This record gives sequence, C-alpha cells and structure tokens, in this order.
Amino acid sequence: MTVETLHNRVLFLLQKDQGGFFNPEEIDAAFNKVQLDYLNKLLDTTQNKIGQPQGVGSHADLKRALQPFTRSISITTGVNGLYTFLPDVAHFRGIETRDEEVTVSELPDRLSSSIIAPTASRPVFIQQNNGLKFYPAGEYSKVMHYIKYPINVLFDYSISGRQVVYNAAGSTDPEWGDIEMEVLVRKTAELIASNNQDYEVRNFEYQKTAQE
Repeated sequence: MTVETLHNRVLFLLQKDQGGFFNPEEIDAAFNKVQLDYLNKLLDTTQNKIGQPQGVGSHADLKRALQPFTRSISITTGVNGLYTFLPDVAHFRGIETRDEEVTVSELPDRLSSSIIAPTASRPVFIQQNNGLKFYPAGEYSKVMHYIKYPINVLFDYSISGRQVVYNAAGSTDPEWGDIEMEVLVRKTAELIASNNQDYEVRNFEYQKTAQE
C-alpha cells in the first residue's frame, strides 16, 4: 500500500465518522505511532509476553507480519569481542552459527569451566546494553538475524489553490503487508479521532470557563 492510499483510506474513515479537515502531517504522525506500537506487540508475542495482537492468529500469521522487517547481516566484532547494534535493530533474533548465547549470571561459570569453557572456535556471547559481547575476547565475523524498526512514512505534498497535491517522488511508503495495513489503517483513524475528540472536549471546557 502506498502512503497516498493509506491517507485516502484514513481520511475516508475519519470523514465518515468525524467530518472536518485532517492535515497530512497529522496522519503521518498517527500512523508512525500506531505502527511502532503494533510492532512492539508483535515482538512481545514472539517472546510469549502477551496474547496475539489483532490480525495475528497463528505462528504463520506472526511470521508473515514480521517478514518485511526480518533481516540477516554480516557483522564483525572489535578485537575485544564487542559488537554494537545498528540503530534500526528492534529485536535481536540470534547468530547463524553454533555459538551459544548465555546470560550474564551464567557467564562466570562458563568462563571458569574446565569442560565447557568457550574457545575462539566455539565462543559464547551475551547481550549487553545495545550490542553483543563474545568470549573469549577476539575479532569474530558472524551472521546476525534481527527484526528492524519500520521506517516512518511520509506523505510529501504541495498546495495548489486549496488542493493538496501528492508528490510520490518525495514520499515514503509503509513497509507492512496488506493484511497488517488493514489493521493499521483502522487503528490510525481511531487514534486521530480520539485525539480530535479530546481536543474538542478541552476546547469546549476552555470556552465554557472563559464565559463564566
């Protein structure tokens, strides 16, 4: 779905229920918030923290929903075994080797073990802060799997007379699949409608207070 179609769909839902004018920046901002919230719910589902969000009824649905954001990249650590995540990493999924991830609490026992201590050919690693740390220290080249953050959509436009003229070349489309976009379009319209109602209530209360 293009960002133009996204805007048209959201405006249709809003004007059917709300009427009024909603500027492109307002729709972009609402969608970008909604898509980030939805991604976080999907990621929580992968970690069994919550039930399945709307539109996700099975493991296959979850895999489909996250597919546009699934990435595998080659990484190289520093000589100290440290690797810092790229800014777009939303969720680390694993390393494509037999290397074992351990917890911070498990690490001392592994390092001191005479049987299963890590080696340069079979290191272990932990997640720390915004990256990974491999043991024993050394430079490692690996393949990392992760889920990236969605890019923010942008509806680029100009004004001609009183008309909004869409500029496809300067716009940024959403990355989600069609099924997920159906959910996100509705949630975006609902968020804008809710914000609009909150504004109308606050404005009414202000006017009432001013008149008293």
